[in-house]
Amino acid sequence: MAIPILARMGNAVVLPYYVRRSGETYEVIVHPQLENLPSGDDVADTTRLVNVLEEEIRVKPSAYLWGHRRYKNRKEA
Repeated sequence: MAIPILARMGNAVVLPYYVRRSGETYEVIVHPQLENLPSGDDVADTTRLVNVLEEEIRVKPSAYLWGHRRYKNRKEA
């Protein structure tokens, strides 16, 4: 629930963005501002943010957590 709290504290807008691998390079996708966020209901705001993230994961599921070592191919010990 940190994003709604931080946005409220800083009177900031929330712009969802994602970084995707594109071959040897990376592509940054910035979506429009989420209107009425923060709304004052941190649980509803967090649910909304999770839904936005889920939509992006559905676009290219193979890219989800690609940077996390746990999910990279590793040799067996």
